[in-house]
Amino acid sequence: MEGLVERIDVLSLWVDIKAIKSSILIFLALLSLSPVLRTLTAATSSDSIWALSAVLFLLNALLADYSARQNPDGQVQER
Repeated sequence: MEGLVERIDVLSLWVDIKAIKSSILIFLALLSLSPVLRTLTAATSSDSIWALSAVLFLLNALLADYSARQNPDGQVQER
């Protein structure tokens, strides 16, 4: 039983380290891309941004899967 607890602790630590590494990678990628994105979006007016946001919101609201399913024990599980 003691070996199982140690194995779970090691696995949990490994998952935490993996999550931290991927978070740092995403942060560095966004940090390196921010000057490029700032240059690309400098000529975009705020009206275009609002229109694009509204269209993308409507697409997400219309196409998202809002269904729920039942487990074999009868409980409803949301997605």
